[in-house]
Amino acid sequence: MLDSRKGPRRPLVVLAFDESQVLTDTSKNSGRILFFELRRTLRELVYLAIFSLFLSTAGIFLPRPSPSEIRSDPSTRVAKVDLVLLDPILEISFDDLAFPVEENTVTLDRVVQIDWICHFGRPLYVYFEYSFKRPPTSHLCRFGSHYDGLPMHRNEDAILQFAKTKLVDNKSKLADAGSPGSLACLSVRFPLEFNADESAPGVALKQVERHMRLCLGVTAELENLVTLAGSEPLLAEAAFDLMRLEGNPVRHLANHPDLHYINRGRQGELVAALIVMQARDAAVVEQRRLVSVSDFMEALLPRSRFQTLRTSMPRYWREGQRAEFQDIFKDYGMWFNHVIKVETGNMIEAENLWKFITRGAMVMCTVTGIGVDIVLPACLRHANLSRDSVTAILIQVRNAEEFQCSIDERLFDAMSPLQIGLFSKAEQSRPVIRIVFALASEKAGVLFPDPLEREDDHADEFTSFDIWCAGLSADTFRFIGDDLAPYKKLLDRSLRPHDAFEFKDAGLDKETKAARGNQRRRMAVLTTDDSGADD
Repeated sequence: MLDSRKGPRRPLVVLAFDESQVLTDTSKNSGRILFFELRRTLRELVYLAIFSLFLSTAGIFLPRPSPSEIRSDPSTRVAKVDLVLLDPILEISFDDLAFPVEENTVTLDRVVQIDWICHFGRPLYVYFEYSFKRPPTSHLCRFGSHYDGLPMHRNEDAILQFAKTKLVDNKSKLADAGSPGSLACLSVRFPLEFNADESAPGVALKQVERHMRLCLGVTAELENLVTLAGSEPLLAEAAFDLMRLEGNPVRHLANHPDLHYINRGRQGELVAALIVMQARDAAVVEQRRLVSVSDFMEALLPRSRFQTLRTSMPRYWREGQRAEFQDIFKDYGMWFNHVIKVETGNMIEAENLWKFITRGAMVMCTVTGIGVDIVLPACLRHANLSRDSVTAILIQVRNAEEFQCSIDERLFDAMSPLQIGLFSKAEQSRPVIRIVFALASEKAGVLFPDPLEREDDHADEFTSFDIWCAGLSADTFRFIGDDLAPYKKLLDRSLRPHDAFEFKDAGLDKETKAARGNQRRRMAVLTTDDSGADD
């Protein structure tokens, strides 16, 4: 809407300048800034029904200048502050083309289809359509609209390839494990957050500019920058395909040169998420996206321990739910290919949890004191998605030496599905699986609590199968295998608030790097007993 003396009016013409940061490039314009000249011209049109829109994903596009820079602006009206420079507009539409997601209307089989998945997400670019018979019209192209225009016989492969090129900056595959494209693939699957040091914003800005990361907020001079990878299951699926051909996520992350900019989580929750996702990826090799709860657990645990679980009875059970694992969970399925971090505990309640399945997401809890760190939603395969058909695998992660290869009942008690609010009433609760990851345990193994002695007619408020996973080893998690070293590297570094001892100083030989690392350790007196040289 444009203001006028006669009241608001709509613009008749919208001038859109895509990738408008080129207007501020002085290297190609003999020192002239085309944006200033264009702005002067547009000011002359201010009373006409014309609106100008500058689109850019660049990290810096004439941010709000300091007072001294304002006085040197070529526009007198800007210098005198008659005209105020506005902060950039960061908000974009999201999920506008997504199919309606209402409770009790869709099944698990429906939400794993590619046409459902690709309609989530953001606008990509504006293009204009011209015709001699009608005025020009503009369109906002999204993954969904792009998919809808593809030939039916090849639309899945084509839309995934399109998503890959957007994710890795117009390339068909990952350049190398340490590339920004690799970091983008990791970010869309695992909600990586960048630490608040002076170098991290540069890494985050590049991810926003070229690798589909979202910018939620930024101050005019970029002192504070808030970015995140949005929940876009198509991008996560593209990242899965890219990394499947070029290694796996844990190796990419553990060896990435920008690892020290990333918040790894002090409890080891990022390592746990990598373990969970590796099991998921292994379980869907033979089928696309949807995986049964039984197949997921088979991929997660060593073969012999899974066979024990299959025929085990629940530790606690509701009336009518005392049966073997393979019978209780035979009709439950799962669908997730990325992680969403939640900031409030009510998001893991059943009335909200089913919504995560509709967009293929597992849940990581950043809320303290609720007894669970990771929630894997599961639901009845052939029932409509709702609070009545959903349940969960609840995971608590511990990275302290206090927790070894022996069961601590307190951790399971803290994961009561009624206490954490997953189910509001006992009669509504469905069977759950509760797992503790005791990652710092020196001894590896998978333990199952002994069945409780009960009267034949006894019934609990919920049904649960409890599993204690001790240590970081192939004896605990089936598909770790050759990835044990990068997992341990990430777990070790998750305990450290910084990476000053491991900085890869450019231009230095190995001995000098090690000596500088050791000297930094001596400067941080009594903060660690690690006196070993950098590797």
